[in-house]
Amino acid sequence: MNYLVIIFLYDIESDRQACEEIHYNLAYRWFCRLTLEDDVPDHSSLSKIRDRLGEETFKKIFDQIIKVCIEKKLVTGSKVMMDGSIVKADAALKSIVDRPKNGENLKDLVPPKYIKDRKLGNKNQISKTDPDSTLAGKVGEPKRLAFKVHDTIDRDSRIVIDAHVTTGADVEGKVMMGRIDHIEKTFSFKIEEVTADRGYGYGENLQALQDRKITSFVPRFHSDAGER
Repeated sequence: MNYLVIIFLYDIESDRQACEEIHYNLAYRWFCRLTLEDDVPDHSSLSKIRDRLGEETFKKIFDQIIKVCIEKKLVTGSKVMMDGSIVKADAALKSIVDRPKNGENLKDLVPPKYIKDRKLGNKNQISKTDPDSTLAGKVGEPKRLAFKVHDTIDRDSRIVIDAHVTTGADVEGKVMMGRIDHIEKTFSFKIEEVTADRGYGYGENLQALQDRKITSFVPRFHSDAGER
């Protein structure tokens, strides 16, 4: 687990690079409880450990850390901020193939040699390398294969209390109320105030927040937002 913490804190791009840096960096060795004589595990071991632990284990660890913060009164959860961030998938556009049909196997499909002038879209295409990713990007920018992380932060402490990952094409507003429900149920507290950008400004969200007596600082953006 210490290895994974280093990868996250120092934004190391790969397990291979992490193992190389841990090999030479005395501070990293100390943090990972390695002596100068100890061998650094092979990078493939990190991948296997991560897969063996599974997503659910990491989620339990995350939630337990937040519960400790609540016990220590570092987090109240009454006032939160929400935002979504695009995270580039580890897959190239040239990995995109037409979605399998008529019993085709994704693994057997061969991506076209050239992607220039290809019309790409999530409805008809899929990445062979990372099928869970989708094409996404800001308006006016080239699309790329990506995921989206929807973060909810305790306003006063600036501690992230929820990190929900979806495909890159999913919009923030569509997951808003579901994340509020999840946070309140998981940590047993009542959210009283929400701050978010206009990407959350769906009328259904604003109405739901009003019905639940949650003060919202969310700009109207979409045409269905009504007068609120």
